[in-house]
Amino acid sequence: MYYTSAASSSSSWRLHTAPAAPGGLIAKGLSTQIKLTWIASVGADSYTVKRSYKKDGPYSVIAKNIAVTNYIDKLIKPGAVYYYTLSASNGNGESSDAFGTGIAAGLPSPWKQKDIGTVTIPGTSFFDGSQFRLEGSGLGIDSLHDSFRFTWLPLNGDGTIMARLLPEPGSQLSAMGLMMRESIADDAIFAALLIYPGRSKQIEAPAWQTKLLARSKSGEKTGEIATATLEAPAVTYGRLTGAYWIRLQRKGNVFSAFGSYDGKEWTSIGNTTVALKKSLLMGIPVCSGMSNSTIVYFDNVSVSK
Repeated sequence: MYYTSAASSSSSWRLHTAPAAPGGLIAKGLSTQIKLTWIASVGADSYTVKRSYKKDGPYSVIAKNIAVTNYIDKLIKPGAVYYYTLSASNGNGESSDAFGTGIAAGLPSPWKQKDIGTVTIPGTSFFDGSQFRLEGSGLGIDSLHDSFRFTWLPLNGDGTIMARLLPEPGSQLSAMGLMMRESIADDAIFAALLIYPGRSKQIEAPAWQTKLLARSKSGEKTGEIATATLEAPAVTYGRLTGAYWIRLQRKGNVFSAFGSYDGKEWTSIGNTTVALKKSLLMGIPVCSGMSNSTIVYFDNVSVSK
């Protein structure tokens, strides 16, 4: 049995209690501003935006009497991480605070981002204090010319980068991982560890693998050094339904790749020798493998020397 109420115009209908907390708070950060959007609370007349430098507060009010469901915070420092929440109000009172969210005002220094090579859709890279949200298009890095979104920081000499891929990428054709390369040229020398959708009989259920790739000379085709098949719990029925840890290490001209299902027990995937310069770009490549973009999440990103 279904029930309904008589139709009424919005001008005559009023909520007789304080509104519920707003939902769906989303933050997008640039080095010049942070934009917040959220879902309207039924019966709300205005919103109060609150900000903190810590994930659990305390929060300070930065804007009151906001009549729309978006707000731009321009009083920020480039690269700093901020945490936001908000409440809704009407004549009957104020709601509790919304579920908070964090975002960096652009990437924290010294991280940088750029599309490498020819891509169909410009990429974006965001950091919320614990996770990287990376969106990119491009066909990949397994040919003569690379095409992907790159988020990196400088490395001088030996070093290691580690990260955990979170399920699921936005496309079953996505490739993502860790990379050390000499420059942002699309044919630069590099070594990379990728989580890669290997071919199978079903395009939506690829045979997911880890691949160690390298280009030993500028302008040459990428070479495949080693491949390992991903299994449960990272992969079920051809989909990346679980997290997976990856690590890429440089010692001199030797680049070593490792993988782990829990971040504790590591397995060697392979190693290769590439004569890269001492000063490198070390970071996270993401490509969609198609004309549309993909969205990929990494956390526990760490670098060491």
